[in-house]
Amino acid sequence: MTLSNAAHSVWAKSSGFESGRPTLWSPLTVHLADTAAVTQRCFDEWLTANQWELLVAGLPQDYPLEDRFEACRAFVSFIGGTHDIAKATPAFSCKVPDLDAVMGSFGLRHSVDNRAEVRELPHGLAGHIVLEEWLTRRGWGKSAVNAAASVVGGHHGIPPTQTEIQRAREHRLLGDGLWEEVREELLNWMANRTDLIVYEEMLKQARWSQSALVIIEGLLIMADWIASSEEYFPIFPLNSRLPRMLVEQPELHRQRVDEGWGKVGLLPPWEPQPLTASDRDILHARFDVPKGAVPRPIQKKAVEIARKMPAPGLLIIEDVMGSGKTEAGLMAAEILADRSNASGVMMVLPTQAMTDAMFARLIPWLERLQAQSDHPSMATVNLIHGKASLNQTFQELGYQSSEGFRSLELPDHATDVGIDEGGVGAAPSGRVTRNPWLYKKKAMLADFVVSTIDQLLMVALRTRHLALRHLGVSRKIVIIDEVHAVDAFMGVYLERALEWLASYGVTVVALSATLPPSLRKKLLDAYSRGLPEALKSEPVDLTDAAETQQFSRRRPKVTKPRPEPQTVLHYPAISYMDGGQVKTVGVEQAFPSRTVDLDFLDSEDLLSRVDELVGDGGCLLILRNTVRNAQETYHQLVETYGDDVRLMHARFAAQHRVENDEWLRSNFGPPGKGNDRPKRAIVVATQVAEQSLDIDFDAIITDLAPIDLIFQRIGRVHRHDREVRPPAMMTPSCYVLDVPELSDSQPGEQKSIEWNIYPPALLLRTAATLHKYRAQGLTLPDDMARLTYWVYDKTDEMPENWESAYRLLKSEYENDQKGSERAAKNFRLRKSGFKDGGLVEWLDDAPSDAEAHARARVREGDD
Repeated sequence: MTLSNAAHSVWAKSSGFESGRPTLWSPLTVHLADTAAVTQRCFDEWLTANQWELLVAGLPQDYPLEDRFEACRAFVSFIGGTHDIAKATPAFSCKVPDLDAVMGSFGLRHSVDNRAEVRELPHGLAGHIVLEEWLTRRGWGKSAVNAAASVVGGHHGIPPTQTEIQRAREHRLLGDGLWEEVREELLNWMANRTDLIVYEEMLKQARWSQSALVIIEGLLIMADWIASSEEYFPIFPLNSRLPRMLVEQPELHRQRVDEGWGKVGLLPPWEPQPLTASDRDILHARFDVPKGAVPRPIQKKAVEIARKMPAPGLLIIEDVMGSGKTEAGLMAAEILADRSNASGVMMVLPTQAMTDAMFARLIPWLERLQAQSDHPSMATVNLIHGKASLNQTFQELGYQSSEGFRSLELPDHATDVGIDEGGVGAAPSGRVTRNPWLYKKKAMLADFVVSTIDQLLMVALRTRHLALRHLGVSRKIVIIDEVHAVDAFMGVYLERALEWLASYGVTVVALSATLPPSLRKKLLDAYSRGLPEALKSEPVDLTDAAETQQFSRRRPKVTKPRPEPQTVLHYPAISYMDGGQVKTVGVEQAFPSRTVDLDFLDSEDLLSRVDELVGDGGCLLILRNTVRNAQETYHQLVETYGDDVRLMHARFAAQHRVENDEWLRSNFGPPGKGNDRPKRAIVVATQVAEQSLDIDFDAIITDLAPIDLIFQRIGRVHRHDREVRPPAMMTPSCYVLDVPELSDSQPGEQKSIEWNIYPPALLLRTAATLHKYRAQGLTLPDDMARLTYWVYDKTDEMPENWESAYRLLKSEYENDQKGSERAAKNFRLRKSGFKDGGLVEWLDDAPSDAEAHARARVREGDD
């Protein structure tokens, strides 16, 4: 199809300004052709099987699967090739007078004298109107029209609202006459170029879910950013004949696209392999474990359930600290990735320190996983949090460049065992890499991501370019470590994020040592609400299935679970959805039960108790709830113990925090791994040492905190078997500071309750629990599930002397919880599902300063 000179004259980009006048430009025809081709490359070479399935599901099922697939391919390419169609309007052309004058010489004239009018009609919004009218004239159904138009309308990050659309429909700066003819010409040209014409009758009937449209929107934004980069797709001198040649000579344009796409260096999706080996072989192949080690019960059961549960689904693993939950989660995730056509893993944790520690553990696992694949390949990886640039492992990681790849070597102590056809194979030799294009808002597009939980919660936060985040996470298995750490505010976002993950067919694995049953139920219910109807049928057991269907394995189905008939207190335990039921399975304990001596300690006696404990050496952890109290305790102790005392909290400069975390792991980590445990050490810390760090102390002194956190803190005591412990700390002991006495009728007025950072109602219930167990101590894991349930969920029993104070504190706590939930809903994303309006108003009232503002909004209070 030959385009008119007027169509060729429309400009899309300008650069190289000298004295206010451009020296370089790109005509709209070239930019549209570039973006259409890049969108098609992304669809063909980067999109994953489960994402393809989501798009294909929106087309009439009476067409052959192969035709539906090709129709989706043509559609997304057409959307890429028309996203900037409204640059052929007076509202846009007037922005560069020199190029506007050239267009005017070919008849595209206007009279724009009011810049306020121009601002009223951004080209994304105008593109929505133009495409809506063109598709309607061609007989497309209302749903299909709105879907396509809203994607084009939102390609700059926020789809338009109905009010904006109504105002724009009659806007004079859309241009009429020749302007309309040129837009019609360009749309017809692109419809033929992308084969939309071939599949138009099918596409007219499309009914895409919002989840499918978000995938298309994310793909369009991704392709537009690539095609708009002058590094990958250079623009042209004003008098160059090359632009017209590129439009008229397909082979020449194909060479341009090949070169530009190659510079971006996006890798094909990571492909999981069927994992049929025994759980013991998997453990030895993937992790650095001693020879002869056998999987722990939670790991064996996680592998067993992952092989039979419906996928996609939600799997919740609960076990004591140090039991191997992380390994269990990764083993299950690898199996579930294969069964649900996922192409990567996202692991999230509550804090930056935990995230850094997990990243160091994940890289060797990923190297082994890649090397032991049937087709060893590269996989992209990202560490995402505010201080990731200070993480040495991340900075030294292999980096993808135009010269190729350099790989991070496995540590010297890495195992030589691999998996091959279900047994033992070769030594690891795979690679992981960073891609320079995958940063900032694009970081989530990497195959494997380790991040703070904020990055996952932001899936449910209305922010600009949210579709890119959804595009990235919809490809993966998501592992949420320490899921119990979410508060009421964060929980609002987590539940909505789970709904959207389910709508994409994303399998989620949640890990916790101290999960209240009420929170477990909320997670399962939220995930169930998001499952599309197509996945709500009886499950199919695909444990040994290998059947393929054109481009993907057949996905098992799962139904919406019914409410649990009663509170389940199995521990350790694994919960998952099976057909119409939630199943919770008790698991054998990994270790013999151990009792930690429990005693109370007044603050004024702290120094004397420290003297008693470390007089003959040993390693003591003192955990304070606030930085101020930690600093005060440190200054008191350092006068006596000097360099044997170390202070750690979250307000250190970023580089010092990284150094502190590494010092903790190297001095108090597992024995036999090069750790040099000091003869005497007193670590005064805040919550940075509370959980997800594999560190071991001889005893702990802790501020009063909710019972689940008390258990987490106790998990740092006698965590590893050691031949020698100091005489005063031979028995594991926990001393809790300033627990109110039962005789006190106003316990809420005690400093440890009233001035604590945790809710007083939970603290008082915890204090009552600790009084019950003071004489006998706390037994792990036997007491963990029962006492966590009692403090969080079974709130009708309290010591008689505390009942009046507790009722008041409980009412305040419930009101605070409701207030936090209401506040979180202000910027929460709407539910997933089908909307006839497509993505219109999907991000209504989204904050404009997306990333910085978002991090502050998914956590209540200071970042």
